[in-house]
Amino acid sequence: MMLFRYILVLFVLHVWSAGCFAAEPMRLNVESAMVMNLADGKILFEQDPDKQIPPASLTKLMTLYLVFDALESGRLRPDEPVRVSRNAARMGGTRMHLKANDLVTVDDLIQGMAIASANDACVVIAEHFPVGLKGFVELMNLKARELGMQRTHFVNPNGLPAPGQTTTARDLLQLSAHYLARYPGSLRLHATRSFSYKDKKSENCNRLLGAFPGADGIKTGFVSASGYNISATAQRGNTRLLAVVLGARTSNIRAMETRKVLEAGFAMIDPALAAPNYKPASCPAPPLAASDAREPNLDVVAAGLQREVAITELDGQPKTPRWLARLKTRMRKTDALWEFCAPRSVFDPNCHKGYAIIRQGQIFYAVFPQL
Repeated sequence: MMLFRYILVLFVLHVWSAGCFAAEPMRLNVESAMVMNLADGKILFEQDPDKQIPPASLTKLMTLYLVFDALESGRLRPDEPVRVSRNAARMGGTRMHLKANDLVTVDDLIQGMAIASANDACVVIAEHFPVGLKGFVELMNLKARELGMQRTHFVNPNGLPAPGQTTTARDLLQLSAHYLARYPGSLRLHATRSFSYKDKKSENCNRLLGAFPGADGIKTGFVSASGYNISATAQRGNTRLLAVVLGARTSNIRAMETRKVLEAGFAMIDPALAAPNYKPASCPAPPLAASDAREPNLDVVAAGLQREVAITELDGQPKTPRWLARLKTRMRKTDALWEFCAPRSVFDPNCHKGYAIIRQGQIFYAVFPQL
C-alpha cells in the first residue's frame, strides 16, 4: 500500500511539473521582441518591449515614411533627380556606391533604402528636403512623437552608430504598424530580394523572404551596439502578423527567433495557420521577366497572389470588361488563373484586385481590371 502511494505521489508531481513547464512563457534568445496581430492590434507576445536599444537600419522605416508623405503631398516626384553631396558619398556601411555630384532619381533612392539598406541614399534624400539634413532628423523625431513613440530618439536618417540614437521594440512596432497601414504598397519594395543600381547589385538581408511562408517584409538592421534587429511581417490566409525582434547575437539567431515567434503567433490565432498544419497555396516560383508583361510589375503580383480562380467566376460578373476577353485569349488549357491584390505602384497607398496567368510555374501575364 505504501509503495502504491509513493508511486502515486511521484506521478502527481510529474504531471504538475510538466504542466508548469508547459505554462512557462516563451523566451527568445534576443534582447527584446513584440508581436502584433495587425487585424485588431492585439499584442500576442512581448519580451522586454521597453528596453532601449539602437535601432540600426530600422531607422530607415521612418526615413521612408517621411519620403512617402512627401510623394503623396506632391512635394517630391518619383522621377525627380537629386544631386549627391560629398557628405552623402562618404557614408559607410551598406551603400548604393553613389559618387559626389551624381544625379539619382527619388525612385532609385527609395529602392536603395528599402531593399539594399543604402546609408548614402538616406543622406541624399534627407539633404534634398528644404529643411536640410538636420531639419530632416527633426522631422523624424516629430513624426515619432506623433506616432506615440515615447522612448525613441533619432540622430541621423540611416541608423549608423550615433550617441543618443535609441528606440524600443514597442516603439518600432508602432512605427512599423503605422507605416504598413499608411503605405501598404511599400511591401512591394520590402518583398524584393535584390536591387541593382548601375553595375552594383545588393541583396535584401531579410532571410525570411522566400523561406518563411507568408513573409513579405519589412526591414533588417545591424550595428555592433544593438546586434541584429528586424521588423518582419507575414500573412497567412487573412491573418497578418507583425514582429519586432531586437538584439540577436547573429543573423542566424535573428532569423530563427523571428520564425519561432511568428509561428507561435499564428498558432495562437488559429492552429491551422501554423506549422506543421499550415499548407500554403501552391504559389508559383518567382516570375521571370516577360516581354509580354503588363502593369503591374510581376514582382508586385507574386507578392500579392491570393487564390486560384476559375474563368467561370469571372464570367459571372454583370459586365464582362474588355480585359477579361483579352485575358482569355492569352490562356491555354494548362494555364492557371490567380487572383492577386497589389498596389498599382509603390506610391499607391491602396491594394487593387487583379488577375494573373500562371504558365509553367511562372507569371506570364497580369492585369488590373479596369472597372
